[in-house]
Amino acid sequence: MGNFMKAELYKLMKSKSLKVIALLIAFLNITSATVIMVYDKIEYNGIQTIDSIVSDIFMYVGIFAAIVFASDYNDGTARQYIYRGMTRTSIYFGRLFSIILVSLIFPVVSFVCYTLPLTIRYGYGDIGESVAVYVARIVISVIAAVTTYVLFTLLIAILTRSSGISVAIVCVCTTMIPTILALADLFKQTNYSQYWLSAMFSSFMDVANKIELKYVGIIAALIVGLTTIECVAYNKQEV
Repeated sequence: MGNFMKAELYKLMKSKSLKVIALLIAFLNITSATVIMVYDKIEYNGIQTIDSIVSDIFMYVGIFAAIVFASDYNDGTARQYIYRGMTRTSIYFGRLFSIILVSLIFPVVSFVCYTLPLTIRYGYGDIGESVAVYVARIVISVIAAVTTYVLFTLLIAILTRSSGISVAIVCVCTTMIPTILALADLFKQTNYSQYWLSAMFSSFMDVANKIELKYVGIIAALIVGLTTIECVAYNKQEV
């Protein structure tokens, strides 16, 4: 699986979709940071914006994962490795880990283009805990968020076997679901939006909040459950 992952990582790093999405994230974040620094009277420091590196990239990670994973159904890469003796399970996990690793570029771009400029301008703020604990909290939250976002998308890609349909579903889900949940909270006096993926990860990264075990349990169950379902489904598919 090592050689397969190396080949996948090389292919993903050279892909046009990675470059286009990374540039789009950079442009949008630089624009947002510039508008805040030039026009907004509120000073947003680093600690107030750090959660955006996970809350604002769900759709972009999903689009990237959908394109690169579903494209395999067309180019037949997996079929070639199966003929060479690789199992479908190895192929699935090789592709999963490769996509997760490369997708970590997106929160880094978001941090560099949005949180970092605002930190330079307004400072970072009081983290209220040791630097080591805070950095570990941020890093773990980012890795867990990207992993969950990728798994969410791969389930759609495996079921649809189409990059176009997968991208469309991801875009609809990441825009409509939080909107519907927010409206339900507003009119029904509920708090359903706290259970949306990006909202839970934003909560993890907010130093004003303690990490709630119920969120940790939900995310852990999602990661284990989605991985299991996808692995089983992928093994039963023709590639």
